[in-house]
Amino acid sequence: METWSVEQVCSWLVEKNLGELVQRFQEEEVSGAALLALNDRMVQQLVKKIGHQAVLMDLIKKYKQNTQGLKSPENPKEAALVMQTEAARDNRDEETCSPVSHGEQMPSFYPSENLEDGLIDQRVLKQRRNVKHLLERSKALQWTKSYVLPEFPYDVKCTLAEQKCPDHSMRIRIIEFLQADMTKYLEGSLYPSTQQYNDVVNALLQAHPFLDEDGCGFAGVQ
Repeated sequence: METWSVEQVCSWLVEKNLGELVQRFQEEEVSGAALLALNDRMVQQLVKKIGHQAVLMDLIKKYKQNTQGLKSPENPKEAALVMQTEAARDNRDEETCSPVSHGEQMPSFYPSENLEDGLIDQRVLKQRRNVKHLLERSKALQWTKSYVLPEFPYDVKCTLAEQKCPDHSMRIRIIEFLQADMTKYLEGSLYPSTQQYNDVVNALLQAHPFLDEDGCGFAGVQ
């Protein structure tokens, strides 16, 4: 099959009840070598019907299995040698593809993997500081976007849904809950900035405009 021409491949398709594929194979000039080199993605692009795809792939697979079976050594020693050779080749391929090769070591976040004479690799410490800085920077960038209100407790949600002016204790609960949610953006600071405070208040009033009415306790807090 490796030496087949396009015409021979088309004749083989007809023999296997895949005559509908002949025109497509002629257009793409699929020879015997190209046929054996087809993978799943190529077959999907070449053949439209799923049924034909399955039959074609099965035929190619069976042909390869039969060919490999004919070429397999009968002598057990020869078979063992072939297996050892293939295993050695696979190991070389894995070493080539692996990012850790030729004595190089990938830096790790775990000190136990970078210990040398009891000292932690300074590169690991530097990486940790860089990661911490990036996380803090990410949080700071998140704040520049519109603030998203947290999910309030059930009683607070009921009060807001009914658009009732909250009493003093309910206002305190809302404020304390928002303050607790803001702590994840403060980056070590104990208090939010004026801009952060205004962003939170704006988000609250936009979601619940009735809180800006007189008597609700939130009017004029911006």
